[in-house]
Amino acid sequence: GSVAIGSRDENNTAIATGETSVALGTARASGEDSFAAVITNNTSSYGATNSNSIAIGAGNVPSKASGFRSLATMGGTATAHDGIALGRGTTAAGSGSFATGYGCKTEASYSIAMGFYANSKVKGKFAFASRGSFGDSLNSIGEAQAGTFVLCSDTTDATPEAMTTDNSAAATDNQVVAA
Repeated sequence: GSVAIGSRDENNTAIATGETSVALGTARASGEDSFAAVITNNTSSYGATNSNSIAIGAGNVPSKASGFRSLATMGGTATAHDGIALGRGTTAAGSGSFATGYGCKTEASYSIAMGFYANSKVKGKFAFASRGSFGDSLNSIGEAQAGTFVLCSDTTDATPEAMTTDNSAAATDNQVVAA
């Protein structure tokens, strides 16, 4: 069964519809084995919507964990499986990625973005920004940031090949490309 504990006011109550899900306060837990608490919104657009997902708290926007085994807190959105989004306006869209801070976004798998408007679009990249853009536009996320990559390559005969973040064929999301 599921557990929902909240107000009697249907607009501000807890809704737990997922098998063995738990919702507390104004929240919705619709994924199997999911947990949502005090996200200030109980519509199907927010909360813990996928299996084993967790959504806690709200910033200006309620938290949403829609990826399998994802975690979103304080107004973050975790859309990919195993993604973690902590902080106002953060988005973890890459599988196994971690976004924390304010307005940070991970678009690639196993990447990290932290600080203020950092954006990680390359697999395995660590991006940090203290001021992610030169303006205040969300279209400028990642405009001013530092990044770290671990690059690797293996060859059996000394033939030169591109180094990438995941030791596979070079692509737009696994190498450093100077713009």
